[in-house]
Amino acid sequence: MSLILVGLGVFVCFFGLTGFAAVIYFGFQARKQTKINDRDGKKTTFERLIIVNYLAICLSAFGLIVIIIGMLLS
Repeated sequence: MSLILVGLGVFVCFFGLTGFAAVIYFGFQARKQTKINDRDGKKTTFERLIIVNYLAICLSAFGLIVIIIGMLLS
């Protein structure tokens, strides 16, 4: 049981960290675009990235909690 929980926690943490890396990558890409002078467009893009960033951090934290519970059960 504990092995399953630890494996699930690692899997969830991996997806959370992948989401965090995607947010960093798309943030740099959005910032690099000099063609777009529309402030509202950039503002909505960065607001979406902030939301996805929070979701990725929460997913990683949940995975860490599952890992800790799995380790405590062993």
